[in-house]
Amino acid sequence: MTEAEFALLPDDLPSGPVRYELRNGELVILPLNDWNHGTRITRLWYHFRIAADACHARACARGTLVIRRNPDHLLLPDGYVTTEEQKPLRRSENDFLETPPRIVAELRSTNDSLDELKAKVADYLVAGVIEAWLVDPFRQVVEIHTADGVRSFGPSDTVLSAVLPTFAAPVAELIAE
Repeated sequence: MTEAEFALLPDDLPSGPVRYELRNGELVILPLNDWNHGTRITRLWYHFRIAADACHARACARGTLVIRRNPDHLLLPDGYVTTEEQKPLRRSENDFLETPPRIVAELRSTNDSLDELKAKVADYLVAGVIEAWLVDPFRQVVEIHTADGVRSFGPSDTVLSAVLPTFAAPVAELIAE
């Protein structure tokens, strides 16, 4: 499947809303997030938004990212941040972001396998993302993956970002139900 075909897929089916990713040209239907996952996304986005505004960056709660082509690989992270120096942002014909964000975040839900999320984190880094975040309420950790390695923050820590120097959020708040 190509990006053009992916863009034509419906957001709603007779059974209800649906979300997809395109992984190496193969369509993947994503499970809908539960209430706790949505709450965590909202909290993380709030903290991203405050820090991004202070740095003249832009925080997005959702969006489709073009990770690579041939075959097309399109992922839907739970949040991402682009910075002022990245402007103008490149977008595909279907309005998917082609410029690698500086930060991408994935929040683990009850439907996510840790191995699958770590593979996505690796994809983001190869695509040029500076910080790929994995927020895992089940292991009670926030990991920031970079080309240089992984920084882990536990439940009593405050998450700090090298990309967004004004970002500071307690892990306990990001993983709370």
